[in-house]
Amino acid sequence: AFKMYSTRWAYKHPQPADFFRTMEDASAVDLDWFWRGWFYGTERSDISLESVKSYSVSTKNPQVENARLQQLQAAAPSISTQRNAQDIKQTLVDEKPELKDFYNGFDPLAVTAADQQRYTAYLGTLAPEQRQRLGDTQNFYELSLRNVGGLVMPVIIQMTYADNSQETQIIPVEIWRKNNEKVSKIIVTKKPVISFVIDPLQQTADTDLSNNSFPRQPAASRFELYQQQSVGNNASQAPNPMQQTKNQEVKPSGSGQ
Repeated sequence: AFKMYSTRWAYKHPQPADFFRTMEDASAVDLDWFWRGWFYGTERSDISLESVKSYSVSTKNPQVENARLQQLQAAAPSISTQRNAQDIKQTLVDEKPELKDFYNGFDPLAVTAADQQRYTAYLGTLAPEQRQRLGDTQNFYELSLRNVGGLVMPVIIQMTYADNSQETQIIPVEIWRKNNEKVSKIIVTKKPVISFVIDPLQQTADTDLSNNSFPRQPAASRFELYQQQSVGNNASQAPNPMQQTKNQEVKPSGSGQ
C-alpha cells in the first residue's frame, strides 16, 4: 500500500484524504475506523475484559453427568457438610440405627433404571448429527468486552490452557460495528482455558492494563522507604549518569593528581 502511495503521488502535493484513499484502495481494507480514531479523534484505546462465562455440552447421560456432579461435590463440599463433619462426631441415627428411614440411604446422584429410560427416550428424539455432538468435548467461553476508552481497536486475546500452553487469537475491529461500547464474543476451544489476557504484547496502545486479564491479576509494583531530610542551599545534587561514569574512570598514572 505504501509503495502504491509513493507511485501515485510522487512529485505531487497529496492531502491527508489522498493518503487515506490510496491506502484503502491498495490494501482493499476499509480503514475508516482507523483514520477517524487516530487522526481526527482524541479518544484513547482501553478495552476491558469484563467477565468470562464457561459452557460445555451436556450429554444428558446420567452415568456421565452424575459422576461429574459427584466429583464437583467432593472437590468443594458445602460449609454445612464441613461443619457437621468437624463438630458432630456421631449422629443420633448412628447411635440408634432403628431411626433410619429411606432418605438416610438415598443417593440422589445414583443412576437408576428410570434415569436410563429417560436418557434412551431423549436419544430417540435427536438426529444422527445431534447425537455426535453429545460426545463433543469442546469448551465454549463467552467473553464480555467493554470499550472504556472510546477508540475502537482489534481485540488480541491470549489464552492459557490447563496444560500451560498458550494460543493467541486476533478478532478484527469489525466486532464493534453494531455496538462500539459493549460486545460479547464466543470462543470455542478443544482444551480448557484457565486465563484470558487482552493485548499481551501491548500492540494496541491500551492505556489501562489492569482490566485486560480474567481472572484479574494484581498489579506488580515496588515502593521504597523514604525518610525526609533537610537539604541545605549549598548541598550538591547527585551526579547524572555521564558524570558518574567519568568520575569512575581510572586516571592515567603519573598525572600528579
